[in-house]
Amino acid sequence: GAPAASPAAKENDFLHFLHTTAGKISPISISYNQGLNRTGEGVIGRVPNGYKFGWLPDHGLEHSPNVGINTGNWEFSRDFSIRSGLKPTPRITINVNYTQNTSASLNGAGLDKRTLSRDYLAWGKVLDKGRPFTGWSVRITGLEKLPIIKKVVQNATLEHAYSGKQTMAWKIENQKVGRMDFFQPDPFISQNQDYLTNSTIDQSFSPLLGLSMTLAKDISVTVRRNQSTSVEQRDQGLSMRKENSWTASSSYNHRGGFTIPLPFMKDFRIQNNMSFTLNYDSNKSETFGSKEENKFTRLTLNTMWKVGLRIQYSFTSKVTGGMNYEYRETETNATGKKIDRDFGFDLNLAISG
Repeated sequence: GAPAASPAAKENDFLHFLHTTAGKISPISISYNQGLNRTGEGVIGRVPNGYKFGWLPDHGLEHSPNVGINTGNWEFSRDFSIRSGLKPTPRITINVNYTQNTSASLNGAGLDKRTLSRDYLAWGKVLDKGRPFTGWSVRITGLEKLPIIKKVVQNATLEHAYSGKQTMAWKIENQKVGRMDFFQPDPFISQNQDYLTNSTIDQSFSPLLGLSMTLAKDISVTVRRNQSTSVEQRDQGLSMRKENSWTASSSYNHRGGFTIPLPFMKDFRIQNNMSFTLNYDSNKSETFGSKEENKFTRLTLNTMWKVGLRIQYSFTSKVTGGMNYEYRETETNATGKKIDRDFGFDLNLAISG
């Protein structure tokens, strides 16, 4: 039989595997900051040095009766973020990031305000389910090698990205509530629903799908599909906004010219360049309102689409110009449909004496 691998060979194989795996992980960046701001109004006496430099939580002094309840403010904030990524193959890049912020403020009148903001992945009809999660982006290159498009595409890149955010705010007056654990805030959230003044969840795919290609003769084509949803809970009820859009563009540059032969002199070369850009955009946005759970009424509907062509021309360095045309349709449930057409051109002549 084959001889058994030596311990040294096994160790080298393991180190090679470890090195290859580590090379597929981007550097991990972690950041944590916290800040404390305190102000005292009408303080009587000498302020301790420990309070001035931050290691004492309270100055322990009385305030002048003239300031009333305006004795000062106390504000504490924390910020945390972590970023990294993966490169499972040379053509696939995945980046992830997570951020979280909290703040707490208390004034002399006993008004306690808290806020929480964190990256979030939500789902459900009104984004009513979810959990803290990273945002991400994915980029895939080398798609021009696919058999179905390789004959007409020089290079192609596919992109996808997601970002989500949960933001909450509380207002607590003359009540003692527990502290919010920075890394486990959910118990605080569930125990203080009565003091919640605002809760918003934003979710965005930008792009949900994006494709960039270069075709023959250096014709570039870009197509992007974006989608976003925002749900906000206030005392007046629930509101939701949805937005969907498509963008597409294509451009082509042509360089040419001709030569004029001159007797007894060097031939004169005249350069001329032309560029063509075609753009398309469409957008649909809707807002909904609800005072009863899961019973929504559409409040606004806005749709828009437009297509535009831009041609630019240069004839040597003396003559430049261009032409543009745009057709645009907009429609809302309040004002109906509107059509606009724009046309323009310009010509520039450089005259030197």
